[in-house]
Amino acid sequence: NNEKRNTYRKQQVDIVKAVCEYVSTQYMKRITIDSLSEQFDIPTSTLKRCFKGVYGVTIHQFIKECRLNEAKRLLQETDESILQIANAVGYENGSKFTSTFKDSVGMTPSDYRKV
Repeated sequence: NNEKRNTYRKQQVDIVKAVCEYVSTQYMKRITIDSLSEQFDIPTSTLKRCFKGVYGVTIHQFIKECRLNEAKRLLQETDESILQIANAVGYENGSKFTSTFKDSVGMTPSDYRKV
């Protein structure tokens, strides 16, 4: 078994967990890797490597998943417009939201709402 296993220090894992917690509640804001790196006092390369090692996805993928999960909930549970929902989950551009949603979910937000 030649599988290379990455190991991280407990401090790094704790920081990455704190970043995950922060992102999962603040995903609607504009979040950059640099701002997270500065806020949590961890080098950007270490943050990216550790986050992917611990969670199996990049920080950007994780933010997108948080946004799309909340968008799905809002589409099902509210009558807000697609643009309002896009803005509520952190997309400034409605068409960018719609294309991202369609690429990930396999249907447009308005089609998803009808299901």
